[in-house]
Amino acid sequence: MPPIKEQPVRDLRESYVCEECGAAFRTRGLKNNHTNRKHRRRYNCDHCESAFALNADLQRHKRTVHKETIPSSSKAFTCPYDGCATPTKKFTRRDNLSRHMVRCLNAQAKPV
Repeated sequence: MPPIKEQPVRDLRESYVCEECGAAFRTRGLKNNHTNRKHRRRYNCDHCESAFALNADLQRHKRTVHKETIPSSSKAFTCPYDGCATPTKKFTRRDNLSRHMVRCLNAQAKPV
């Protein structure tokens, strides 16, 4: 096994500190990314008090939280696996379907 390479200890005075929360970053760019993502909520929901740093996050929020009030052009997905415990369940987000499919495959792989 190769020896573990020691990392030099950084002087925190050289780091870039977030004025909002005090988090420290190695570069100004990392600090700016943090500030834009965590503290600048430029996209406000028309239906509630929620605000988001990214428009994509706002759109996902509207599709999932306010799905009854907003007409959705997105289609619902269903699990394609035979033997799925919940074959009629609908998923409006592909990432949720993907997690479900992994669980289905794991359940099918376990011996009964």
